[in-house]
Amino acid sequence: MNIGVPQGGVLSPLFFILYNADIEGRTPRNIRSYKYADDIVICAKGENTSSATTSLENSINTVNKNLESIGLGISAHKTKSPNIQWQK
Repeated sequence: MNIGVPQGGVLSPLFFILYNADIEGRTPRNIRSYKYADDIVICAKGENTSSATTSLENSINTVNKNLESIGLGISAHKTKSPNIQWQK
């Protein structure tokens, strides 16, 4: 059984937006999410790498639980985790 919205379907972008509309409301303020087509980028900002990583991991778990509750999930084989740091 396939789960999700039809690839290339006319209503697929609308369904994706509706399914994921509340991600920002379920994550801490130091987490930002960006959506494009059927992709989501989740970014964490922190005082150090450890705190940002912990916050990001917690947020990804929250997002995954929310997706699972509506019959969707994260595609682990498509997931990337780059670590970008800015020096002051």
